[in-house]
Amino acid sequence: MAGRLREIVLHHHEFFDGSGYPAGLAGAEIPLGARIIGLVDSYDTITSDRMYKRGSTTREAMAELERCGTAQFDGELVRTFLEVLRRLPQPQVSTRER
Repeated sequence: MAGRLREIVLHHHEFFDGSGYPAGLAGAEIPLGARIIGLVDSYDTITSDRMYKRGSTTREAMAELERCGTAQFDGELVRTFLEVLRRLPQPQVSTRER
């Protein structure tokens, strides 16, 4: 189990088109857990306030994920993730209304 978790953490910055790091893995070469964590981590980054920027709205984040859907992320995972978000009564992680 520890080895699988290590692989997920190691490869969660790989891009589906092979342009990520550290190993330049592409598509199904990227462990599924790493693809999921990469997508969810990006959503969190887009929607979270930072010292240098205000977080985007859920709608803006969803549009950004769709735009990057086949290059940076597994397009099927993006579609599923967005479908789940759209089903939520209030599809955002932030406690602040936007």
